[in-house]
Parts: sequence; C-alpha cells; structure tokens
Amino acid sequence: MLKKLELVQFIRLIAITNSDKKACYFYNKIENKSFKWISYNYEVEPQIIKDHNRLKEFFSKWRIYQFKTT
Repeated sequence: MLKKLELVQFIRLIAITNSDKKACYFYNKIENKSFKWISYNYEVEPQIIKDHNRLKEFFSKWRIYQFKTT
C-alpha cells in the first residue's frame, strides 16, 4: 500500500517584519539544524533561516534527517 506524502510542510506563508503582509517561502535545505526558506516573490528578504517543528517531525518520520536533541 502506498503512503501519501504531505508536501504542505514545504511551503509556508510567513509574516513580513513590520508589515501586515505575508510572503510565500519554499523549503530549500537544512542549514545549521534549521531550515533555509526561499521566496521568489519577496525581494527584500528572499532567504530566511527558520525552524519548523512539523518539518522536523516529517524528516524524522521518513528517516531523511535525524535532528539531535541537546
């Protein structure tokens, strides 16, 4: 039986600093045990590094990357 793969964790609407607007960011890679996100429509801050617990759980569940707890 095939398992469904939820891709929704890989796309985020993130609030823009000092604004009531949001920008769309896409998962890019793991960097320093956090996630690098890329926006193709927000030129002021096209890359950010942010944690995301659901994505950490997803990677651990599928054994893609194991985050070490300290």
